[in-house]
Amino acid sequence: MKIPESIISQIQNNLDIVDVISDYTQVQKKGGRYWAICPFHSEKTPSFSITPDKGVFYCFGCHKGGTVYTFIMEVEKLSFAEAVKFLAPRAGVEIDVQVDQKQLSHQEALRDLYARLGKAFHHILLNNDAAAHARAYLDKRKIPREMIDLFQIGYIPGDRNWLKNFLLQKNYSAEFLFHSGLFSQKYSALYPIFTNRIMFPILDRQGRTIAFGGRALDDSGPKYINSPETPIFLKKENLFGWYQAIDSIKKSEAFYLVEGYFDVIALRMAGVENTLAPLGTAFTLEQAKLLNRYVKKGYLLFDNDNAGQKATERTIEILQQTQIEINIILLEKEKDPADILLQEGKEELQKLLKYSINYFQYLIKRAVKHYNPDTAEGKEKIFQFLYPYVEN
Repeated sequence: MKIPESIISQIQNNLDIVDVISDYTQVQKKGGRYWAICPFHSEKTPSFSITPDKGVFYCFGCHKGGTVYTFIMEVEKLSFAEAVKFLAPRAGVEIDVQVDQKQLSHQEALRDLYARLGKAFHHILLNNDAAAHARAYLDKRKIPREMIDLFQIGYIPGDRNWLKNFLLQKNYSAEFLFHSGLFSQKYSALYPIFTNRIMFPILDRQGRTIAFGGRALDDSGPKYINSPETPIFLKKENLFGWYQAIDSIKKSEAFYLVEGYFDVIALRMAGVENTLAPLGTAFTLEQAKLLNRYVKKGYLLFDNDNAGQKATERTIEILQQTQIEINIILLEKEKDPADILLQEGKEELQKLLKYSINYFQYLIKRAVKHYNPDTAEGKEKIFQFLYPYVEN
């Protein structure tokens, strides 16, 4: 839904930014500005300023700033459109959504569907005999019940007709299900994307299930499958583990980025709560900008194979476009964090996490490993490899 600019301006003009922010932190007037303890980072002396005549705020500590919309987006974890709708009643402005009512109803129905399925998959994993092998797999990987509950891990049965029949019995129409992101659009019939998989719900910033990642328990398809994009899910704007990690991210002003779902859980089991993973795709600028609101430092911990190192390089390029300090944790063996936790234990993983190098040291190590610095040609190759990062 596109909200008219006139409505956006009217809401902003009708609101006193000081009053809005006062609902979240104590505000005091000093001179021509108002000051407060910043709600976005820990501090003892107020560095959060509000300039009411301009309708803006700025924190001299964490450098967040913007309009009343920016503030609500940050503090309530909302998109811009959601922030506008959140503030509209307070401003006494009615937003006409008649033209987009069908689209909004579809989105709400999708949210309801995914919420129900997240609970159903979790229940099946914990209680259904058909999920015994899924429970055994998680036991083999030493995933405790605490983590299963925290990440709401579930299981979807292997019967390819199960999901279709289950949802049709719940009175969902075949047409709606066809466009739900749960069934392949390559076939006219309802052919499920996920079968016989451990299911990882993808949660949005409000903790709502908006998609799934599925880990195969047989050899009938790819090891991992992720939901396609839908009206409620954009891969580039979401991260796995965000909802579970956000409080720790705010407190520490740092994050750890790993490759997969089990890696996130492994670091969590090692005591690192501020851990995230991309959603089966490369790390994006949108994800980086989201993190840039909350953190000063980032730690990259990707697999030590060629694909993982390439992913590290791409992620460094993206994070260079933010103010985030980039650090790399090296895995000397070709293992991922989940394997280290499983094979060598929590203490070994914790030990690895204590040591990091800055991103440029990492890139130099990569360049010298591949090109001979003792030759003119090697030096030229090293320069070409490093130049894009220096240019940024």
